[in-house]
Amino acid sequence: TQITDANALTLGTLSTTGALTAISTGALNLGSGSVGGNLDATSNNGAISQAGALSVSGTSALNAGNGAITLTNANNDFQGAVTATGAGVSLVDVNDLSVTSLTDNANGNVSLVAGGALSLPASALSAGTGNLTLAANGGVLSTSGALDGTNVSLTGRDGVTLGGDVTALGTLALTSTNAAIAQTAGNIAVTGLTTINAGSGAITLADGGNDFTGAVSLTGGVTQITDANALTLGTLSTTGALTAISTGALNLGSGSVGGNLDATSNNGAISQAGALSVSGTSALNAGNGAITLTNANNDFQGAVTATGAGVSLVDVNDLSVTS
Repeated sequence: TQITDANALTLGTLSTTGALTAISTGALNLGSGSVGGNLDATSNNGAISQAGALSVSGTSALNAGNGAITLTNANNDFQGAVTATGAGVSLVDVNDLSVTSLTDNANGNVSLVAGGALSLPASALSAGTGNLTLAANGGVLSTSGALDGTNVSLTGRDGVTLGGDVTALGTLALTSTNAAIAQTAGNIAVTGLTTINAGSGAITLADGGNDFTGAVSLTGGVTQITDANALTLGTLSTTGALTAISTGALNLGSGSVGGNLDATSNNGAISQAGALSVSGTSALNAGNGAITLTNANNDFQGAVTATGAGVSLVDVNDLSVTS
């Protein structure tokens, strides 16, 4: 099926056993229903939208030019690979979603949400000054290309693996359901707050080039975090050990560490924002920086070792300093 309109085009109910090519010069509403082959939708700078769920058995080529693409019905099913060009691209698939090419014009928001696995292009994925949301709600979210946007949200039910640079001009959120969150390549740079929640899964963000400018809140199992500069932690809730390394001031935030704490600041001051509870040992190394952990409700349950140019510790209960 092929259909062309000199102006805007609104489709109704679709039921094709073969490919569908729809071309408009203006807004293109793809209606709802099923396409039994490939979908080729071109709007010549008009917005591309839908009225209801779409099922496409083949590939989907979506080109809105400088228009937005908004295909976010929860029951969409893009069974083949998707390519998309628009000023803002938002896609939802009830099952797996494979996006092989995406061009975001005019700094529009980019949101790709899969009920199953989400496959991304190997190349960089940029929302510019727009927000970037990627979610694999039925699998691991794995990235290889660089990612950037203002507020960046990355979710993988079965884990998040970062294989390239991640740049957030605003906030960064990394989320899994009791699965590992890790970086295998690239650096993370965040201007605003960072929230990392792996449930009981491990967190490994240990690349030496990372730069978290705002506070970083951590929920996970065994957790490692490194910053090339100063590092401020927010709320802590780890069921395993925490290793925090900065090259500059290290603020340990507040909360609980369910294992050993290893804090190294490479000559920066080590401080806190609120009470800390550490169930294991605490190794604090500020080099030529001061250590000031004097909240009245601190609880260092294991032995503490401390190196710094001035060391001040307070514990609400027993305090054992072995070095």
